[in-house]
Amino acid sequence: MIDLNKKILDLFNTPPVENNTGFFCVDNLIGSGFLALKKFKENLNVCICAANNTEANEIYNFLLPFLNKDDIIFYNCEEFMHLEYIGESKDLLADQIYNLYRLCEDKKHIIILSPYSVYKYLPSKETFLKNIITIKKGKHYNFEELKKFFVNSGFTKVNKIDKSLEFAVRGDIIDFYSLNNENPVRLEFFDDELESIRFFDISTQLSISKTDEIKIIPSSLYLYNDDEKKSFHEKIEELILKNKRTIKDETIDDLRDLENNVMSNKLYKYYSTFQDNNFSIFNYFKNDCLIISSEESFDISVNNLFKSEVFAST
Repeated sequence: MIDLNKKILDLFNTPPVENNTGFFCVDNLIGSGFLALKKFKENLNVCICAANNTEANEIYNFLLPFLNKDDIIFYNCEEFMHLEYIGESKDLLADQIYNLYRLCEDKKHIIILSPYSVYKYLPSKETFLKNIITIKKGKHYNFEELKKFFVNSGFTKVNKIDKSLEFAVRGDIIDFYSLNNENPVRLEFFDDELESIRFFDISTQLSISKTDEIKIIPSSLYLYNDDEKKSFHEKIEELILKNKRTIKDETIDDLRDLENNVMSNKLYKYYSTFQDNNFSIFNYFKNDCLIISSEESFDISVNNLFKSEVFAST
């Protein structure tokens, strides 16, 4: 059996559970659910690590009748790591980004994780927060810098937006669809002054309502700061000199994407190279109480997870 406490809490340089409120291993999902409810009512952040996505979803459904939906965060992920850079669901990615945003709020939650979401690399919380901005009507903005912000934060540029994670530019107008808003947003400028902020209907493109300010959150989990990008280039060059190897065409394409701020899922496999310290979801919330549901099954899932990654990399 693996040392779950060390494996989870130490793998990503995560601070120990605070206030000594507890690390628990529970035999079944019902017990995990009731324990989580008890600790949550003590005003603690509670994290439940489930054996797999199916059990995580069952725990989520068990908790729903007892709590407000906003009190629970189910951070759902693919079951296997290599799927992250082979192909990913846009809906799943959107859900993950929005849940990270919710974790950054100053609010207690019950967080439900599957084995892969425990071990998945993420941008640092600092980098994620730097890609959240609030813009206000009547303020002056550099239009070109604002367009660059959308690209750097992972929005896909299109001619006309028809779903979230996209933005479009027409003259002095920027349309975008951020995950924290129910409807897309239209920014209208006069020179560098933001004249209006409107929500609009995605099917008719007609305005619904106005607002004086709007918050924009990232549209990608593949966010890197300038130091990480520089570090990656240096480490690649060092590897070439040390081993006298040439860079594969695929890596050259990925480097080009990085330089052009094309934040695709292909870059996920470089996280361990980018970051001097690796970050996980545990770095996004205060770790008051950790519950391992179905410990033996969780242990088996974690070992199978890493075996599948060894097989996929060969």
